[in-house]
Amino acid sequence: MTPDASHLQFSRQTWQMVSDQARRTLSHRDFCPEQSRIDNLRCITFEEEGESSFGRQLWFYEALGVDPLGRRRALYGALEFSIQFGLMEPARSSLFEQVEQRQRYVRELEKSAARRVWQHASTRFWIRTALAGVTVVTLVWGLMLVQHFSASRAPAVIAPSMPPQSQLPSASAPSVLPAPHGAPPSVSDSPS
Repeated sequence: MTPDASHLQFSRQTWQMVSDQARRTLSHRDFCPEQSRIDNLRCITFEEEGESSFGRQLWFYEALGVDPLGRRRALYGALEFSIQFGLMEPARSSLFEQVEQRQRYVRELEKSAARRVWQHASTRFWIRTALAGVTVVTLVWGLMLVQHFSASRAPAVIAPSMPPQSQLPSASAPSVLPAPHGAPPSVSDSPS
């Protein structure tokens, strides 16, 4: 954000539009636009329109307003414009009786602009999606880590190279001997 946009040059149409909007603000607050005077109209914030965001201008002015009873009052105005597709659209207009009130209003505008980014639905969606993804990845990694450590602490099982005694042929059991080609197998009572 540009704190001082006084170095920028604006077209006659822009000045006319801002001046007309300031007069409309005075008339909405029941000040006579013909008798009231607008002084020191200036752009204090200028944000360019970008590829993914609209531009923004904030203008300040001081006015000497004349109410319906003819009383003159010093007023401090703020006008906010949105730049959309190269067109300048009035967004907000406010009128204050003290400079401090206008400064407080601008601070609140800046805070709300910063909050708007985080409150946008798509921003919340992507933040939640990223958090869910990180959570899933962390859980999977943690489970794999637990599985790895539990497998490394398990007792080692050594596979026997010899079959157990119950599977070895005993001396009393008959054994089957291989027979020559084409002859039936023969059974012998003694081990060979």
